Amino acid sequence: MTDSKEKAALLEQMGIPQWLRRSTTEHSEASALVVDEIGDAISQPQVASSTDTTNVLLSGNAASGWLWLLDKPISADVQGLLTDIQRSVGCKDGGLMAYPDAGTDSSAKPLAASIESELITRLVIFGNSQFQLDISAELTQAAVASVKTLPLEELQTSAAAKRQLWTELKNLLLS
Repeated sequence: MTDSKEKAALLEQMGIPQWLRRSTTEHSEASALVVDEIGDAISQPQVASSTDTTNVLLSGNAASGWLWLLDKPISADVQGLLTDIQRSVGCKDGGLMAYPDAGTDSSAKPLAASIESELITRLVIFGNSQFQLDISAELTQAAVASVKTLPLEELQTSAAAKRQLWTELKNLLLS
C-alpha cells in the first residue's frame, strides 16, 4: 500500500481536489490550512489576535452553507433584491445573515469563529471597498469561497454592478 504523500501526488496528477481535515487544540497554537487559488494546501500557523476581529450579529439558517455579510443591518427597501439574489443561487432557506456589531450586543461572535462554527462554505460580502478590505484581512485563515460586491443600496441602482455580481456568483457556484 502506498503512503499518503504518494496518494496525494497521484490525486494531484489526476486533477482530483483533496479535502483536508483541519484539527485544532485548545491548549496549544493551532494550525490552519490556507488553500490558494489552484488548490494547493499550504500549512501556516493561525495566530489569534483579539484586536483586529469583527464581531457580527447572526440571524437566519446556516443549513445551506451561505453567509450573507452586510456592512450594516438590511433595510426594507433592499430586502427584495437580497431575496432575489439568494433565490438565484439556490439558497432557498435564505442562508445566514450577518452584520458587524457596534459593540453593544453580547450575542455577537467573531466573524471567523462564526464561519467555522456554522460550517459556512460560501460568503458574499456586501459593502464599500474599505469594509471589504477589513473583512478580507480578517479572513485570511478561513477556508471559505467568497464574493465581494457593492452595498445592496448601490447594487439596486446599478445595472453594471448587478451584471458583475451575477458573473462572480456564477464563478463561485462553479468552483
